Amino acid sequence: MDDVNRRLQPWDSLDIVSLVHDMVDTSSVIALSNAYGQGAYTALCRFGGRSAGLIAYDETADGGCLTARAAVKAARFISFCDCFSLPVVTLLRSQNTVNPAVFQKDAPLNAAAQLTYAYADATCPKVMVLIGPVLGLSLSIFGCMTADVRYAWPHAFIGSRPQGHDTQVPVITVQTQPNNEDDATLATHAEQPVQDEAGAIPAAKTGLIDDIIEPESTRQFIIASLEMLASKRETGFPKKHGNMPL
Repeated sequence: MDDVNRRLQPWDSLDIVSLVHDMVDTSSVIALSNAYGQGAYTALCRFGGRSAGLIAYDETADGGCLTARAAVKAARFISFCDCFSLPVVTLLRSQNTVNPAVFQKDAPLNAAAQLTYAYADATCPKVMVLIGPVLGLSLSIFGCMTADVRYAWPHAFIGSRPQGHDTQVPVITVQTQPNNEDDATLATHAEQPVQDEAGAIPAAKTGLIDDIIEPESTRQFIIASLEMLASKRETGFPKKHGNMPL
């Protein structure tokens, strides 16, 4: 079995596949349906010797927007894992989840509804890690609120509006008046994100996430969470089955 305490290598790119291979047990990744719905990377893998299903949303595919194929692919994979009580680990980074021009069509909208349903209906252990900016409807569509354990990297940014539109997350502009100090120390114009409202710390304070973790320690936290959730048993409502939005 691979070292449980192995720390991740620094990751500062959008290559989600390299992050996955560094995070899971060595040589344990079996990617499924790579050529279909490339916006959602789905794979069977192991964390500390425990089998799991992993979903990572790839911003380099399809312009970073959720497509009908990617949503259906992820929904099917979640249902597959739930059938065999395999835990689902989700790595979420999504800045432009919903493209309004695309989502006016029926197919993407229905596929997004199926993905939301699949996350909510699954009773297997679910671990969510926010690894970057999460904007738009991502938290709802990708089942963040239905996860058993939710982590976020320190630089995770959680907002209610997608980027690339006039209604993007507001930015505070700080104007500093000139003075007699050295010119090198003057800051005439500075911009900073509204971390007080949409950063990882306020999200943790409101209970949206359970903990803020360092990227290098992500593997250790996931393994600990899967061990804690190994005995999870969930009793549903007395019904025959759910009503998936088909």
